Order: sequence, then structure tokens, then C-alpha cells
Amino acid sequence: SHVAVGQHGMGVRVEEIATNFTQGGFESTNSLTDLAINGKGYFLVQDTYGSNYYTRAGDFNVDNEGVLRNPNGLALMGYKLASDLDEQSKESTTEGSDTGTTDNQNKELQAIDIDRFKHVDAKATSHITITDTNLVPSSNVSQNEDNPYFSMLANYDATSETPLTSSDYSNAQGLTLYDQDGNTHEVTIYYDGTPQKGATQNIEFLVAEKMDEATGAGDGLLMSGILQFDLAGQLTGLSA
Repeated sequence: SHVAVGQHGMGVRVEEIATNFTQGGFESTNSLTDLAINGKGYFLVQDTYGSNYYTRAGDFNVDNEGVLRNPNGLALMGYKLASDLDEQSKESTTEGSDTGTTDNQNKELQAIDIDRFKHVDAKATSHITITDTNLVPSSNVSQNEDNPYFSMLANYDATSETPLTSSDYSNAQGLTLYDQDGNTHEVTIYYDGTPQKGATQNIEFLVAEKMDEATGAGDGLLMSGILQFDLAGQLTGLSA
């Protein structure tokens, strides 16, 4: 047979839609909340109107309330597991009786809520680790005759546009720290050399928090002191 040029066809249509229920292969993902079903079964998901749907796709994410939802926003549903205390209470109330019902018949289907995603207790910064040896200066940029080992501290002024200028330190490092309530604080560690030379090298440091408004020269100042290094560049002492 042949088709003449310009001849119109009869069109196309879907003859049949067949669902493939065979087990697919398992794949690793980067999401801890991705799930897969091994064998028969479906995930039960529910929309905001209470309508239930079934799916084999297990790409779930946690919303800001701790509920597992699929990409369409439908909540993954399930039955809450009883705690050991709940189980003991149930045994004491049903001992000697046979209700003939399954456990899930007495439970309410509900959205799976991962409690630990709803509220994570804040953890304050307790220590920092500095591994960049390039931060250790060899030059003594900041000068102060009265306080040669604390010249940056003497020159620090939070009421100025810049509490310390580039002529007051050799190196600086910005960090984000967290307080006990989980609030962030932007701080800077300043480093500068000292007049001392010899078997050890004393480096003065100053830690200050960025202040939106300062009412006093010392606002934002958190710590100041001396770091002592040996000739190999290893930290051997600290005073603050």
C-alpha cells in the first residue's frame, strides 16, 4: 500500500492503558525521606480536602510542620505506632477478652509527622577549629607603644564606621556563630603580629561581633588576647 501526497489520515487514538505492577529496581538517592515499597502495596496519600489517593512513588519531603508530602503536596498517611506504655495499658484493659479486631481498626489514620523535623533544639557554638596557617601573620601592622601586645584592642572603636581598619591588623577571618536560642551572630577574628621575636612567636588576636548600632567604643568586642606559636607553627599557648 501507499499514501498519496496530501492524503489525510484517520488520526490516532489511545487503544489501551496498561499499568505495570511488576517490582521495579531500587535506587539510592540523596534524600533521607525517599521511600520504596518492596513487594505489593501502595503509599496512601491525602489532599487537604481529605480525599485519599494511592501511589507507588516514594519521593517524599518534610514540610515546615514535619509532615511527609509528595511533590504534589499530598500528605503520606499511616497509623501511629503505640509506645511500650500504650501497649501495656492496652493489655491491662483487654486482658481476658477477645474483641476480634485488628490493632489498626482501633487507630486513626493520620498524616505521618516526623516530630524531630518540627522543632530542633538550638545548639550554641561551643568551639571553633582554625586550620588555615596562612592566618598567622609574621608582620606587626598595628602599633601602640603603650600596649605593644594589645595594639588592636587599644585601637578598637565600635563607634567608628570600621571598628578596625586594614592598617590595624594583618589578617582577618569572618565566622558565623550560634547562640543558645539558635540566633546567628556574624563575628570577625583579627590577627596581627607583635614585636617579640625568638623561639616562639606571639600573635595578638581580637574577636568582635558586627554591630548594627554601637553606643560605646567597646560594643561588639568579645575577646582579645595572645596566641603563642613555636617555630613549626604549632599553637603552644593562649591567653585572653
